[in-house]
Amino acid sequence: MTWLALRPPGTINAIHLLVITLVLTLGATGLTLFLLNQLMAPIQLTYQALRHYLTQQQLPNLPTEYGDEVGILMRDIHHSLHELDHLLQEKKDLMYLFSHNLRSPGITVLSLIHLLQNRLSQERSREREFAQQIERTIHGQLNTMDSLLALLRLGEMRDQKLPVHALALHPLITEVVSDLQPQWNSKQLQVQVDLAPDLNVLSHSAILTQIVQNLLQNAIKFSPRGSTIQIQANVHQKHIHLTITDQGLGFAPDLAEALFAKFTPHGRKGTAEEKSNGIGLYLCRQLVEKIQGRIWASSPGDGQGATFSLDLPAAQPQTVARPDLATEQSA
Repeated sequence: MTWLALRPPGTINAIHLLVITLVLTLGATGLTLFLLNQLMAPIQLTYQALRHYLTQQQLPNLPTEYGDEVGILMRDIHHSLHELDHLLQEKKDLMYLFSHNLRSPGITVLSLIHLLQNRLSQERSREREFAQQIERTIHGQLNTMDSLLALLRLGEMRDQKLPVHALALHPLITEVVSDLQPQWNSKQLQVQVDLAPDLNVLSHSAILTQIVQNLLQNAIKFSPRGSTIQIQANVHQKHIHLTITDQGLGFAPDLAEALFAKFTPHGRKGTAEEKSNGIGLYLCRQLVEKIQGRIWASSPGDGQGATFSLDLPAAQPQTVARPDLATEQSA
């Protein structure tokens, strides 16, 4: 400005005027951006609080004393998230009550039915038929409860990152097959497990166990008495390819994708009149996607059996661990 003051009047040319205009414009722009940033700060704080709640279930502590539009927005979001968290906690409590208090009588009845069947002689076929019908009914109710509980848990896990571990696949599959032995024994089925002992997947133990259990129960349900179910796995690039194949009812090839729809209308009764709730395969797909896998189904046609395939991330053998299922389920 000193240089400009020393110049005679009328000597400021267009370049000088342009420079002054640019400096003033930049100053005004900087001041505007600063003010906008100050105005945006509460909105950014609210956004971060919302993201932390969705990803980490961390309740926000937003200021609620301001009376302008942004302050009212922050207060509403603060109260809404706290109320939502309270409702979710009530849903969890109800889920655990449902799980423990309502499933226990069904499990007790199943145990009594098994004892009754062992005591009934082969000649009393009418009584054994009644006992088997009761057993099928209880199994259906328990499967429906398990599916509903899994659906509730899936909603809780929607935005959570699941902890994954390197798991040995063979003992996990063997454990599921053993747990379901009463079901496949009751239909005189053979379950053949053909897995190499060194196959390892990077996954969540409880989730993968539930997926395999659902798929094997599905195969048992649609298998005719005396048939065979095969469980096989092999390495395919950086994945483990797992298949569960039955010799049961099968399905039309064009229905392969529709079977995974929520409450699919293509569900049908099993070979022993077992009922279908229409959400088992939907849950499987949602859970498989949570562990970064892929699932699909195939069948040559009705009455020709079906194969359900899983692609799971492979893990290095030296990192294999077998975490406690109960501990991992609470993660």
